[in-house]
Amino acid sequence: MKSTSQPASYEELCVLDDGQFYVVVVKSAGQREEDASAFLLMRETGAAKDPCVGSAILELDGAWNTRITVTYDEVSETDSIHIGDFDSRVEAIVLMWRRRHESIYFPAQ
Repeated sequence: MKSTSQPASYEELCVLDDGQFYVVVVKSAGQREEDASAFLLMRETGAAKDPCVGSAILELDGAWNTRITVTYDEVSETDSIHIGDFDSRVEAIVLMWRRRHESIYFPAQ
């Protein structure tokens, strides 16, 4: 009998966790580990999935673009703030983690 289950197309590794927020590095199949993006998530009791409230993503120029979710700002027309562009994923994660309490998430009503 053949198995119908598919192998996972990505791997998640939790690298920081304070009980309320946590950071996972997500490596897609075929992606180099050092290029894997990092995401800041917030535990939401009763939610099917914890919301993502920040990210560190490798850009084409080699910089790690790091942002966190905030209240929508009509002037800038965005719901995230740019924390910075960093030379390393570790540096991006550290700065995102330091500013995690600035993130804002509004659950669906």
